[in-house]
Order: sequence, then structure tokens, then C-alpha cells
Amino acid sequence: MIEAEEIRGKNRVDILRQLVDDRTLVQVQLPGKDYERLTVITGVKDMIGKPSFSIDYPEGFEEAVSGMQEWKLRFQFTGKDRLQYVFRTTGGRLSKGRIWIVFPRVVERRQRRRHFRLDVPPGTKLLLTVGSARCEMRVENVSIGGALGPLVCIEDMEEDGPLLRSGETLSHILLEFPSRGKKLKVHVKEASVIRWEQVNGKRDEYRYALQFKDMGTKEERTLAALIYKFQREYLRKRLPLTR
Repeated sequence: MIEAEEIRGKNRVDILRQLVDDRTLVQVQLPGKDYERLTVITGVKDMIGKPSFSIDYPEGFEEAVSGMQEWKLRFQFTGKDRLQYVFRTTGGRLSKGRIWIVFPRVVERRQRRRHFRLDVPPGTKLLLTVGSARCEMRVENVSIGGALGPLVCIEDMEEDGPLLRSGETLSHILLEFPSRGKKLKVHVKEASVIRWEQVNGKRDEYRYALQFKDMGTKEERTLAALIYKFQREYLRKRLPLTR
């Protein structure tokens, strides 16, 4: 899954200025047309109150935009951090052999989710304490970075609404996987609540997303090994039998 961060304001200007200094290759596209070329950004300046940037003249550009009342452009490049950056803008003009284009409103920095997330075997659970009550999460999926699932408490709690709130920190958590009649366990020292939501609109049942903050190197390796183990088992079940 790809996650996108939006870069706005002065930061987006700084990014384009860096492209000028580094002579970074940028891909320019005209959506809806069969046009895609590589170019470089050659300058950044404020033109009549509108920040603009210029690009080196890519082959066939003038012919490609001929007859277009308004240019719609898409740019992408790979930054020094090896992440993909994408931005779109509308409008521009030709001036003395250079192409000037209005600054984009936002620049997207895209990256793939760092952790593979696995749909876990039935019966996987996460044991923790909320206040003084022992609680259990019926884990729906898990990654090295966290877990997701509804939470129930073994002891009755009088509090209405969600038991956990976004940003809340939890400690001393035990993650249990069932496997061939035994339980495989991973200890998590600390986790935080990323978000919560109602389960299928039920007033008394909530699903929580937890992020593991502190596990220890040994426990993290154990969890990674279990995730890959269950993934291999899942793939074997899905693969058709061949003769």
C-alpha cells in the first residue's frame, strides 16, 4: 500500500529549488495525451505574485500542447531519499525558449507501507490491561509495526463508549498465535492507540489500531518469523494443486 504525505507552502518551493541545484531529472506528462518526456527544472521565481518554475524544453512539447486552452501537467521524480514525489499543476506559457509553469498547490511524497500486514490465523489474540481490567483483543491482522482488532474485557466495565482513546499508551502486552495445539507468544513492552472505530455500527463494540512502540530486538525477530511462517502457510493453501 502506498502512503502519501502532502507538502505545502514554503517547503514545496524549497523542494523545487533543490531540483534546480541538483539538476534532477523530472518526468513530465500530459494526462489524456500520449506524451511523456524527461526534463529538468531550470529556475524558480515569483512572476506577478504567482510563484512559477521553468523547465528545460522537452522534445515535442509545443506540438503536444498546441490547441489546448489550458495545460494540465503531471510531474514526478525520485528524491535523494529514494522516495517518489508527484505534483500536478494547470497553466503555463512559453517565453523566450523557456517554459514557465505555475507552482503546484501541493507536492506528494509517496512511500510504500514499511510493514507487511498479515490476516492472522483464527484465535490470535492480544492480552492487555486497561485500568485494572484484563482485556483481550481479537486480532484481525498484524504486522511488525502493530495490530488491529476489536477489544473485549474479561471483567465488566461500567464506562460507556470506547475503552481506549487515540494517543493513549499501553504497556506489557502479550500477543498470542495458535499453532498446532500450542500458543506462540510475543511480548510487546509498549504500544500506542492510533485510532478506533465502531464495529459494524454496534454501539458497544469498537475496533482499535495499535502501533508497537517498544518490543526488543529478540521479540521483533520472533514476530517477523511468525508473520512469514503464517504467510507461507496461507500461500500454500491458496496455490492450486498441480500434477
